[in-house]
Amino acid sequence: MAATEDDEYAIARLPNTILIPLGQVASRTSGLNPQRETIVHCKTGIRSAQAIRRLKQAGFSGRLLNLKGGIAAWSREVDPSVPRY
Repeated sequence: MAATEDDEYAIARLPNTILIPLGQVASRTSGLNPQRETIVHCKTGIRSAQAIRRLKQAGFSGRLLNLKGGIAAWSREVDPSVPRY
C-alpha cells in the first residue's frame, strides 16, 4: 500500500513545514506569503514540481523553489535523522 501525503508528512516532517496536499495546492494559495521564498517538497521532487506549476497557474507570485530530490535526498545528503520510506 502506497503512503498517503498525510502518512508521508507524519513519517518525515521537516521543521517549520506545512502540509498542503497536491490536490489542494491551487485552492490554498492564500495560506502562503508571496513575500517569502517558499521551498516546496515531496518524497522525490516530482509532485512538488507539479505543485509549483499549479501555484503559478493559480496566480501565486512568490518565489518558489523545488527541493531537488525531495525528502529522500534531504535524508541521504543533509539530515540522516529524517526517516526514509
